Amino acid sequence: MSSRWTKVGSTRRIAWLGIIAALALLAAPVVMASRDRQPARRLLPRAHVDDRPQSYIDAELKFTGKMKRQFYGRPAASWWPVPDAAGLKSYGHVPMDRLDSPYTLILPNGKGSIDVREQGLRQNLPAALSASARPAGTRKGKGSYYIAQLTPAAVAGKDSLQIRASLKALGLEPIDYVPNNAFLVRVSDAAGAAALADRSKFQFSSELSRSDKIDSRVGRGALRDPDRAASDDFYIVIRVMPGEDVDQVVESVRHAGGEIRQVHRDVAGEDFVSAIVRNNRLLEVADDPGVLSIWEESGYAEMNLVTSAQVEMGRFLDPRDFGDFILPLRAAGIDGGGIISTGLPNYKDPNPGAALSLAGAVYAVQPQFLGLADNGLTLDSPAFSNDNTHPCLTGACVA
Repeated sequence: MSSRWTKVGSTRRIAWLGIIAALALLAAPVVMASRDRQPARRLLPRAHVDDRPQSYIDAELKFTGKMKRQFYGRPAASWWPVPDAAGLKSYGHVPMDRLDSPYTLILPNGKGSIDVREQGLRQNLPAALSASARPAGTRKGKGSYYIAQLTPAAVAGKDSLQIRASLKALGLEPIDYVPNNAFLVRVSDAAGAAALADRSKFQFSSELSRSDKIDSRVGRGALRDPDRAASDDFYIVIRVMPGEDVDQVVESVRHAGGEIRQVHRDVAGEDFVSAIVRNNRLLEVADDPGVLSIWEESGYAEMNLVTSAQVEMGRFLDPRDFGDFILPLRAAGIDGGGIISTGLPNYKDPNPGAALSLAGAVYAVQPQFLGLADNGLTLDSPAFSNDNTHPCLTGACVA
């Protein structure tokens, strides 16, 4: 009896499975047809908000395409007097593991790094690139300029101020530091020249050359302005040697056929000259001892949609043009952060007695660095001089 019922149950299960399979096969064409009738979802290009209308996304891509930074290469520097722009581009580079060596000089103006013990291009400059001979004291009694590297023994146990004081005691006026253990110095008398010859104190000294002063990107670096990139006229900025007469530098530029665009006097204690100079007259300008550095003006482009507020929250575009607010930083979860849990300065006290500080603040959420923006203020603006000692900041002038 049990055997017969088992066989009947198995037969019924097989029959039901067959019916279900048949129904599935009959329904499949209907489902596929239904899918085919559904409109295909259009694949959207990469955008900040993918579910916006396609026209808005296209408008954004068109706008950002116009804002791409285009740079233009420069022709070969055939105007330079040495083949292959030698001396205009960097003199070379020491291996990475020797950058901290006391025998390494890391030169300014992108001129690379040299080992003073080796005989490279900088140690054997062609006459066209070296400084022209001048008697000491030809310009306001200021003399000549040298790069001088002290020996390890001469700097051992001394800080920067002590080293500078020792240089002055030797008749050398330090102008600028040159890594490692070297200084650009002014030599204005025989005592200073004799001090540089003392190899117990100085292991290398060389007069500042014309090529040392010219940034390695001048005439070689790509520019944003295609006309400037192809022109033989360079828009340059000259940093005047401290203590020298900016007006004499201006005259040197004019003597080389250059056009003075602007003279910037006493910018943080230094003078600068903006000028247009023919490329083959550049070394003539650099020959002036009053010139410390020469570089090309940067190229600028209008970025009217970028302000300090927009730097914080991303690019902010008019929704009437693009259909939505485009806030890529906010969309990525970057909103500035910085939630202080304890240690908040007492901003309410009108007379705190000391400068406020966030040094003791404890953050529940760490601040996030978003970017930098120029608000047009300078370091001498009142906005940067709030040390809580001004009478109106301490409550003394409150009615």
